[in-house]
Amino acid sequence: MANQVIPRLTGDDYQHLYGWWNALRLLKDSEKVSHVRVEDPEGGSVDDVTVYRNLGANAADEFYHYFFQIKFHANYSSSYGVDNLLEHKPNGTSLLQKFHKTWRTLKEHRPQEPVLLHLVSNWFWVGSEEDLGAFVDGNDDRIMDKFFTLGERSKGGQLRVRLQTHLGIDDAEFAAFMRSIQFHLGAGCWKEIRDRVAERMDNLGLKHDEAALIACSGIIRNWIIEKKGDITKEILEEILTEHRLREDQAEKVGITIHLITIQKRVFQLNPDYVLDWREYFEGIENKKGHKIRRQADWDETLMPQLLALEGQVSQQSSKLIRARGLARLSAWFGFGYVFSTVAGYVIEVEQSEDRRWRSDACPSDFAMKVSNETEMHSGDATALAKVTVTCGISVTGDLKEDVLRDIEQRSGVKAALFLEPSHGLGANTFRTAEDVVAFVDSSKRMIREFVKRHQAQELLLYYFGPLSGACFLGQQLNAICSAIVVMEDQQPGYAPGFRLQF
Repeated sequence: MANQVIPRLTGDDYQHLYGWWNALRLLKDSEKVSHVRVEDPEGGSVDDVTVYRNLGANAADEFYHYFFQIKFHANYSSSYGVDNLLEHKPNGTSLLQKFHKTWRTLKEHRPQEPVLLHLVSNWFWVGSEEDLGAFVDGNDDRIMDKFFTLGERSKGGQLRVRLQTHLGIDDAEFAAFMRSIQFHLGAGCWKEIRDRVAERMDNLGLKHDEAALIACSGIIRNWIIEKKGDITKEILEEILTEHRLREDQAEKVGITIHLITIQKRVFQLNPDYVLDWREYFEGIENKKGHKIRRQADWDETLMPQLLALEGQVSQQSSKLIRARGLARLSAWFGFGYVFSTVAGYVIEVEQSEDRRWRSDACPSDFAMKVSNETEMHSGDATALAKVTVTCGISVTGDLKEDVLRDIEQRSGVKAALFLEPSHGLGANTFRTAEDVVAFVDSSKRMIREFVKRHQAQELLLYYFGPLSGACFLGQQLNAICSAIVVMEDQQPGYAPGFRLQF
């Protein structure tokens, strides 16, 4: 029984979060939504979520209302294709027939209000050129126009005849019906839907942590149980107030700091403070390189500037730091070190144009592993005046060979630890802020154990990965080693960046 209950609960939560995500459209005037329903009695077999738009909304597309049927699957043991759409029990009705019956009823009741039916699922299309997915446009997830004109002897034509015969309708009705379906397959796993909801809530100035998401799912669940009907903008505003889901404005706005060592660019948030360090790096005026002009500037000039800035920021009420800018990884490590978690700061970085990640996210199941540990010095650690060890962290790509070449040229390195993600390297290894937070937790634990095992007083830290990993890890470097030297890739070779003292 438990094996059946857990997937059902996850599927319900998936639907509830999807419903909440659509309800949030009410707060966006550009969407011109009048009300939203969950378990819509007018929705027939496409009733999970309905978005009703104001008549005459002058929307970008030709449809007034959106009806969603959500199919969550606990695993990826199958995928959607013609067989799934036509499958039915004896004397039963297929999924396609259910959609068609709903469409025809809605068309009769709302002849002047075209509707778009959505099939939403985490399952993907069957990967075949002979199945229906091959005739779905990647731009809008709807059937391509050419599907309706293909000759009956072609593969696409044979599919069309099979579908139309199954429904028992003429060419005109079949084309109108099929053009009114959006196949939103591969819509994302439960975690991805949760992250999408959190991002929309963040953009709307709402709380979006784990507790808030649980509350939102519960709101939709209760709305269904109590059969409350339409969710309007006014009702949604009341719900947000009742459940205290609005972000404190001071905390929402935060303090924006631009950190620049490479190239200046425009961001959506205007800065409260700017650290423009380009003059300290070699390179052309509009794009600086990896190499700092004077190695001592890391600790003698740049770190004091960071500490002075933190002194100013600490006098303000907000502890949310919205960090933006194009900067070297050493600079991001130093930034995180100064605006540390221990000091109560939360840092938001812009990992890419559409991904803004915060360091207070709940950790995911992302994990790091030890790929290699190498003894570089055979002497007794207690006999050395200072024991130095190194750690190479690979995320985007493998830096092991580069690090080994570098430390061979440095005397006194006792041992080297190499970490990498459990599920492999790549530019998109970090999928969410939750992954980065889990990466920090996992890496810190293994590095601390490594340092303790070798009784080291100094750690040389090498990192190849996204800026979010450098910044968030920098926030958590306390309680690892008394001194950490962040090594900066010079392309080629490495040179010391910040020396962080604890």
